[in-house]
Amino acid sequence: MRAFRWLSLILVLSVMAQVGRGQAALPTLLPCGTASPTAAHLQELRQRVLPFEQQRQGARPSAVITYVPIKIHVIRRSDGTGGLDEMQIYKGLAATNEQFVLANMQFYVAGQLNYINNTAYYDFDSQNEPALSQVHDVPGVLNIYFVKTATLRGGAVGGYASSQGRMFIIYSHANLDRTFSHELGHNFGLIHTFDASNSPNIAERELVARTNCATTGDWVCDTPADPSERPGASYYECEYTGTITDAQGNSYSPPVRNAMAFNFCGNQFTPGQLARMDSWRQLNWNNLAWSGSQAAAPSALGISVVSVGAAQFQQVRLQWQDNATDELGYFIERATPGNEFAAVGVVGANQTTFVDAGAPARQPLFYRVKPINAVAGFSNITSIFSGLSYALPLYVNKDCTPGSTYYQDADYLEEVRLSQGSTPLITSLNIPCGPYNAFASSIVPLTAGTSYTVSCKAKIQNNAYYNQQYVGIWIDFNRDGVFDDGSERVVRMLSATPAATLPVTQTFLLTIPAGVSNGVTRMRIRSLRRDADGNVWDAAARAWGGAVEDYAVQIQGGVSATAGAAAPAALQVYPNPASRRLRVELANGKTWQHVVARNLQGQVMEQWLPAKQAPEGLDVEKLPAGVYVLEVHTPQGMAYRRFVKQ
Repeated sequence: MRAFRWLSLILVLSVMAQVGRGQAALPTLLPCGTASPTAAHLQELRQRVLPFEQQRQGARPSAVITYVPIKIHVIRRSDGTGGLDEMQIYKGLAATNEQFVLANMQFYVAGQLNYINNTAYYDFDSQNEPALSQVHDVPGVLNIYFVKTATLRGGAVGGYASSQGRMFIIYSHANLDRTFSHELGHNFGLIHTFDASNSPNIAERELVARTNCATTGDWVCDTPADPSERPGASYYECEYTGTITDAQGNSYSPPVRNAMAFNFCGNQFTPGQLARMDSWRQLNWNNLAWSGSQAAAPSALGISVVSVGAAQFQQVRLQWQDNATDELGYFIERATPGNEFAAVGVVGANQTTFVDAGAPARQPLFYRVKPINAVAGFSNITSIFSGLSYALPLYVNKDCTPGSTYYQDADYLEEVRLSQGSTPLITSLNIPCGPYNAFASSIVPLTAGTSYTVSCKAKIQNNAYYNQQYVGIWIDFNRDGVFDDGSERVVRMLSATPAATLPVTQTFLLTIPAGVSNGVTRMRIRSLRRDADGNVWDAAARAWGGAVEDYAVQIQGGVSATAGAAAPAALQVYPNPASRRLRVELANGKTWQHVVARNLQGQVMEQWLPAKQAPEGLDVEKLPAGVYVLEVHTPQGMAYRRFVKQ
């Protein structure tokens, strides 16, 4: 195994004490301590990685997923006390897998967790790393140590990545996929986006035009130039506010939501970063493997769609048979046509059900389940055509403890009210403290062209503190399962000034545009914790803290809804089953542009253009016998049908 030593990464998120009523418990974001990459790292980039990527012409090489083993070490006190909830580790790992599938990687736990009962390491100092790792490191895998606190070169840190594929993470970051993503990014060759931005040699600073992007900065050309090490490169609430310019006089627009950026505001990777990690793994970590015991695969995976409440919120429900006695839990993996399987959820040991409350809408979905501690061990694959559903935002925070005074248990909303004049339409009081609530028991009438008053109250802890939160509100007017149309955001808060305090209860004016179509749809109210995430920028993107409250609303007084897209019901395929020829017909004289046949693993088995449809239908004779999903592309959208090849 080739490995290169570089300086340790500090990834810090410490919590300051609460100092007054209404004062958020501020996570202080300290700079990452990794120095510029070593000469060996840069030599590896120049001599092997960049030529390797040029041979691949910068594209993703293949859709072959490599499963990478990770050994988890949890350090407790000598008497066995301390430690952390294992599920927080698994949730963080599952969220990381969702990111790294685009780098052709998925991570699994090698064997059982290794508990180290030693008070000397519980509050960890990096000076003890050699002694600890010499005894406990497992060869051939990545080693991650979870500690109560960590100190590096005299400073408190939230975690760091050392050489030889070793990482240290403090307990409070166990479920923080930003930490996982950032540090694993370093392990797989990524450099900070702001590297060399304050180099005394101005020629070494990356230009905004990116003409020198291949040899400075992070050496990745699709990440914008980032000046974060320079004086004057200022940030406020995850937004860049600096005014400095580069050597050519151009203003910066750094990638504030990038996983490798300065401000720890996101976990996004660019295609270039994903390709770099894939290249680094192939060249330097291509022989990671775990030969120890692995949990047995589950079986009999079944699937159904369940509807919740009068609003008929749809969820995908999975159930399987547990065949293992030593599993740590299960990753639930989902794929859509043309995309690889990736973890979308996790459950603990001995659990045999999972509800995917945020499945993508109106398309074929493929699911499988595997043990957390197995390289493969996949269940059978099952599939279903989803109805109207909505992406479920993921937060680092979790369901809170009633009566708690812990700062992170104040990340939520506890009241939502909506009224027209003096008439209340929504009165949600004492909302369960957690990152997601769906109010499906009733449908709220809203009239096109009418304004309403909305108020949202942040959760107040028993000690009278609350975390300041920004709020955004969307309504899915076109009923496509995503809040992406520009007019669907009906409440947008302006960012507050640094001196201003967001009140515990905030009131907004919500106006339903005239001319929207009538019918039942969904309204989403999303909050983000001001000090950790800044203002609300997306209806579903992953974030540190906040809450989502989903409501069903009935739009009235607008226009009658019309069927604009090629709906699945308008598609006919026959004969079904088919042995030689298959006819594809759309209603109302609509034409198709492209047809794809996928197996139940989501792989493309055959595809046709209109010229290939003879009068007697598509030629399916060469397809192996089995069940397929037909994906029909039309000018109005896509439609799907299952068919059986005999």
